[in-house]
Amino acid sequence: MDNINIDKILKDKMIDDGQKFYQQIMRKQRNDFLKETDKYLLPDYPIAPEHLPIIKEYRQALRDFTSNNYVLPEKPEFLNILF
Repeated sequence: MDNINIDKILKDKMIDDGQKFYQQIMRKQRNDFLKETDKYLLPDYPIAPEHLPIIKEYRQALRDFTSNNYVLPEKPEFLNILF
């Protein structure tokens, strides 16, 4: 094996490891966002009725983000006010 092939293999491994690390970080961020919004689904949590479907849609988008190329969905505007 020549040096060019070894360099390419090492570079490919570093890229692959970097992508896996990025995905781990993004999954943790997603999990944190899901935990932040858990309370809104509790039956006794005081949330405006019009916000509940938006929360559910946001949470579903968070769960689906791996199939969306690891792009996290935008947080609903009213959550920025509540947090």
